Amino acid sequence: MKLNQFARLTTTYSEQIKALQRIKLLDEGYEALSVQALAQQIFARFFPEAHSKTAQNEQMQKIQATASLNLADYLAGISTSFDQRTFYNIALQLLGFKVTTDFQFNHPRRFMAKVGIPYVDQPVLTQELFLEAVYLLLTTRSQNGLLYLDCLANRGFFAHWQKATAPEFLIFNGKTQPVFDTQNFIREVVYVESSLDTDLDGHLDLLETTIFRPKETEKGLRVPVLYTASPYYKGTNDVDADLHNVDVPIQAKAAIQPNLADLKTGTNQSVPAAREPLGETTEPELEAADDSNYLLNDYFLARGFATVYAGGIGTRGSDGMRTCGSPEETASTTAIIEWLAGNRRAYTNKTDRIEIKAWWCNQKVAMTGKSYLGTLATAAATTGVEGLKTVIAEAAISSWYDYYRENGLVVAPVDCQGEDADVLAKLCQTREMDAADHAKSGALFEEQLT
Repeated sequence: MKLNQFARLTTTYSEQIKALQRIKLLDEGYEALSVQALAQQIFARFFPEAHSKTAQNEQMQKIQATASLNLADYLAGISTSFDQRTFYNIALQLLGFKVTTDFQFNHPRRFMAKVGIPYVDQPVLTQELFLEAVYLLLTTRSQNGLLYLDCLANRGFFAHWQKATAPEFLIFNGKTQPVFDTQNFIREVVYVESSLDTDLDGHLDLLETTIFRPKETEKGLRVPVLYTASPYYKGTNDVDADLHNVDVPIQAKAAIQPNLADLKTGTNQSVPAAREPLGETTEPELEAADDSNYLLNDYFLARGFATVYAGGIGTRGSDGMRTCGSPEETASTTAIIEWLAGNRRAYTNKTDRIEIKAWWCNQKVAMTGKSYLGTLATAAATTGVEGLKTVIAEAAISSWYDYYRENGLVVAPVDCQGEDADVLAKLCQTREMDAADHAKSGALFEEQLT
C-alpha cells in the first residue's frame, strides 16, 4: 500500500493557528492553556458524535496511547509536552489504521515513512509543535482515502455551521469545507434560450436546465457553479437494433472522389429573433424531479457549489435536434454558461416568456464530466466563453473523427461495437421519450440525420 499525499498547501504557523480557529477546533486565548488542557480540548472535539464529556471520554478510552494507557488516561497525566511516538500511535488509530494489522504499536513512524504519511519529526511536541502536528493530521489522508477533516465532517464536525444566520464559505488549507446542508437544497428547472433553431420551427431552441443550489443563496450568498453537460441526464433510447454488424471480412475498396456538392450539411435558413420577455421573476415554476447524478458534483454540493445539468439540443425537455460533434452541439452547451454569467436569457417555462436570471450565481463556472460529458466540456473550453473558469474532464475525447475512424476503418469503443455517430445521436435524441414531442420532431430528426 502507498498513500500518495497531494494537494496540501504549505502554510506558516500563524496561518495554521488562524485556520484551526476558523474551524473552531482551537479557541481564542489558547496560549494560556497548558499542553494537557489544550490536548484534552482538541482530542475531545475529534469525536463530534459524542455530545457530553462522559461520552467523549468513553470514546477516547477506545484509543490506545501507550502500552499501559488509553488516550483518556494518557491525557490525564501529561503536563508541558506530548511524546511524539505516543501522538502518532493515537493519530494512526484516528486515521482508521489498526494496531498490529496495519502498524506495529510504538513504531508508528516506520509505517508512516513506508506509506508516505507525513509527520512532525521532533521527539517531543511542545505546544507549538503539538498544534502543527494537529494541523498536519487534519490534512492527512485516512485509511479510506479521505482527509481526516473530511472524516470528521462526515461524523458531524460542521453541523453547527448549518445553523448560522449569515451563511458563508469555510476554507481550510485552501479547500472548501462541507458546511452546507444538502438535505435542504433548492431544486429548480429553467429553460435557457439558445441562439439555434435546429428543429426549424421558427423559434430559438429552449434548453431545459436543472439546478441544485444551497438554500443559503436565498439569504444573499452568491455561489460558483459546477455545470455538467450530459446528453444522458434525462435517459437514453434503445439503439441495439441500429448497431452495425462488425463480424464481416475486410475487403479493399477502390478510392473514390465524392461529389462534395451532393452533400447536404445544413440549411441557409435565417436564425429567428429572440423572444421578448413579458415579465421577470426570481421564483422558478418547476421543481427538479431528477437528482444530481455526477459524484464529483455531489461532493461539492455540501461545500457551497451549485450544480447544474443540461442535456442540450434534442434531449428530453429541450427543443432541437441532437447532432453529435457539431458546432450546434457546442453552442447549446455554452448557452447554459452564458446564462449563468448573465449574458443570455432563460424562462420559467416554454410558453409565458417570464424571464428568470441566475441571480444566485457569482458568474464563475467550472464544467465537469466523464466521457461524452467531458468531451462537451472540452468543446466548450475551446470557445473561450465568458464565465467558464476551468474544466475537469475525465476520459474525454478531443477529436470526434479519431474516436470513430482509424486508418480508413470505422472503429468503436470496446463495449459499443457497431456504433457510429448516427447511433450515438439516436441514443441521445430523447425528445422521443415524450410521445407528443416525438410526433412533432421524429420525422425531421430522421431526415436531418440522413
